[in-house]
Amino acid sequence: MTEHNSESSPHPFNESQLFHAFYACVKELKSFLTRRVGCPEAAADIVQDTFVRLAMRSEQNEHTNPRALVFRVAANLATDHARHQRIREKFDAGSIDEIAVASSVPTPDAAMAARQEDLLLKQAIAALPEKRRTVFLLRMSQELSYGQIAQCLDISVSAVEKHMSKAIIHCRTYVERQCGPGRQ
Repeated sequence: MTEHNSESSPHPFNESQLFHAFYACVKELKSFLTRRVGCPEAAADIVQDTFVRLAMRSEQNEHTNPRALVFRVAANLATDHARHQRIREKFDAGSIDEIAVASSVPTPDAAMAARQEDLLLKQAIAALPEKRRTVFLLRMSQELSYGQIAQCLDISVSAVEKHMSKAIIHCRTYVERQCGPGRQ
């Protein structure tokens, strides 16, 4: 799914124990998630989101049980998915006036750091090849599934997966070079 790049981080994700643990159990993970969320398409998206989360972790080889971590990340994403589904149902069933939204104003330091990280991420995205950038933005900003992106761009789901993997690794590496590892 990924290529080794000599300019990337010192321990590329595709050489990490998390990467190997993920691929060793990916079919079992899909089955687990399908049972958990009740939808094969949503489960497939969560599997890909699990890959993304694992690839974005700053510590790749510091786990006593990487397989358990893979399943914990996937389970957490499935829980998030269920929570989002309940929120969508609430919005579909009621009025926005019925929902109370807590406001938390970030500290000035946190706001400035967030703006800097946002700028770095935008620069990283802008540096992606056009098709890869399009795939990344359709997934991250439009929240389209991999299948929907494949249809829109007339490419295979496998090609979408490869573009996403490479885009995520590129963005992670770009931000790490600017901020230092673990500071995103």
